[in-house]
Amino acid sequence: MKDQDKTKEQLIHELENLRQRVVKHEAALKAEKRAMEGLRKSEKRYHTVYTIAPLAFVTWDLECRVTGWNDQAKNLFGWSQEEVLGRSFFDFLIVGIRYQYRKSYMYSDLPLEALMTVRKICG
Repeated sequence: MKDQDKTKEQLIHELENLRQRVVKHEAALKAEKRAMEGLRKSEKRYHTVYTIAPLAFVTWDLECRVTGWNDQAKNLFGWSQEEVLGRSFFDFLIVGIRYQYRKSYMYSDLPLEALMTVRKICG
């Protein structure tokens, strides 16, 4: 039905519905903006801790490839971030234990949760 064929009450009702939808969308946009600001602050805190902490931070993906390596990791292990990113963390374990953990991780009969813990701890 064209607007010109609608009654005044119908047009007023449609206008009120549109106003309500606009208010909902504005609220959703404000909530999204607050969430993005919170995320930005959280990422800034994480980056600050990651960068200046006196601890070595190493992160890796599900295939144990290094995805993050801070300066303290460089000091502890001796490799720069450029040298390790994308490589298996097993390559950086002490040679005597590297294969022991890789073998226990890859061929173990342990439950998945235990294997994931070994992976998190040992790379």
